Amino acid sequence: MVTNRGDCLLDDPITGLSGVHRPNCDCELPSVNLDSVQMAVHLFAGLRVSDFKAARVWYDKLLGAPTFFPHATEAVWTVAEHGSVYVVEDRPSAGRSVVLLFVDDLDGKLAEIADRGLEPDRIETPTQGVRKAVYHDPDGNEFGFGEAT
Repeated sequence: MVTNRGDCLLDDPITGLSGVHRPNCDCELPSVNLDSVQMAVHLFAGLRVSDFKAARVWYDKLLGAPTFFPHATEAVWTVAEHGSVYVVEDRPSAGRSVVLLFVDDLDGKLAEIADRGLEPDRIETPTQGVRKAVYHDPDGNEFGFGEAT
């Protein structure tokens, strides 16, 4: 156990900020009251694809019709009251995204998606009390739906 809390803190090599907690340190961090923390108003998760037209066909099957189109190679789906997912054409960075949405009824969501012509690549239980269905788009981006069991 580290007794000097200063031994646990590093300077972030990317941002240069000091006071970043050292990974795998076993010192006790002060508790945080999440009610007092300012949270984002709307989560906006993005997936980069190499071919927007092909991706649109696939994501329409996964998520239904898009909510809106910011421009010719981007589509947005509102998936929760304060959450959206977008797909944008970006060939050099395509295929490296991972998104997981938790839903109340995983079986219902999977049936809805199957009705549109997609089946999950796998269904897993990554940890006790969670079930997850995983899909991969044509670029290899992973899109999952999870449910607490």
